[in-house]
Amino acid sequence: MRKREQPEPQRDLAPLVIGLGPNFAAGVNADVAIETEWGDELGAVLWSGRTHDLAGEPQEIAGHARDRYVYAPVGGVFRTSFNVGDVITAGQVVARIGDTAVYAPLSGCLRGITHDGAQVANGAKVLEVDPRGAPEAVRGVGERPRRIAEGVLKALNAKGVQPVRGAGKSFSVGALIALLGGLIGLGGAEFRLPALVRLFRFDVREAIVINVLVSLVTVAAALLFRAGLQGAAPFFLYFDGVVALVLGSLIGAFIGGGLVARLDTHVLYRMVAGLLVVLAIVMAAHGFLPHEGTQLTENRPLLFVLGSVCGVGIGMVGSMLGVAGGELLIPVLVLLYGADIKTAGTLALSVSLPMLLVTVARLRRLPAARAAAGHSGFVASMAVGSLTGAFVGSMLVGVAPEQLLSIALAVILLISALKTFGRRR
Repeated sequence: MRKREQPEPQRDLAPLVIGLGPNFAAGVNADVAIETEWGDELGAVLWSGRTHDLAGEPQEIAGHARDRYVYAPVGGVFRTSFNVGDVITAGQVVARIGDTAVYAPLSGCLRGITHDGAQVANGAKVLEVDPRGAPEAVRGVGERPRRIAEGVLKALNAKGVQPVRGAGKSFSVGALIALLGGLIGLGGAEFRLPALVRLFRFDVREAIVINVLVSLVTVAAALLFRAGLQGAAPFFLYFDGVVALVLGSLIGAFIGGGLVARLDTHVLYRMVAGLLVVLAIVMAAHGFLPHEGTQLTENRPLLFVLGSVCGVGIGMVGSMLGVAGGELLIPVLVLLYGADIKTAGTLALSVSLPMLLVTVARLRRLPAARAAAGHSGFVASMAVGSLTGAFVGSMLVGVAPEQLLSIALAVILLISALKTFGRRR
């Protein structure tokens, strides 16, 4: 939707690009356009021609039109405790942007309001009041959005477009990614993130939240499975190392989760691209790790400090990508603490679990987390697919040369990371 701007051609962004409202021309800057102006043509599907220009004034409700809306007096972070349907009175403070109060223009109930914590620009529409004052009047879907939505559905049905986030597709992608990762002893979460953004069209923050949730399920299941096979002996043998890595990773996850919330989206895209490139390099070297580790030093205080520092970095990477960090934890446990590679895999899971829990806690207040909560079925099917793929992959370990496979998967990750995140402007 571009009410006041002339949109750039966008027909190559998706199999079907739909433009809503003014400034869209079907076959020029969108494949199809939907009329959004009140009247008999509201919701009409245009396969050729342009939509009507912006009319200017909104429809009246109880004698009020433009005065029902409030526009941000300044730019900044929008803070409010009000929700749609809340009854308000004229002159009441309903929100703040920094130190600037935002007042209700008239009495009634809130028909629309910007969510708490959103970054708004000066002059942006931030709330709308229904002067009729009946909360039930603002519930459900209004006539205008209903007719626009009907137009969108007609366009999708006419082109035979299927949902990109179906349960079967998410299960299959999750299983395939986990199977490939399982062949080299990893979970594959670093491959899931580009898939969530590029294939399933999630916003980068939504993709990170979903990746964390799927990683949490798969790590918890894998830890229970491995602990049942190996018992608690590895944890006591490398207790100092696990504690150091856990403490460091919790701090790192706390910091990284905050960065995901605060960073500009374009900066976050670039950071995600950079971190995935680093993981691709580490993955390429993963197949060359010695199967029997050698402890770096006998100085236990030094080992604890080094492990904690490594943990901070791993926690930041894990929380910013939504991954368990096994690619980084396993080399540290093998090269720093002398664990054999199989034991290191189990110990890495025990470090990842609390790290992921802290990450979930840090991200849960994000609007992206609330949006991701609406895709619980998608998350569940991808988690089940990931568990299935990881199990099959673990059974096939050794079928393909590990060194060659590590390099091949690293190249795939590198390409997918750069194509998904590297060209964002």
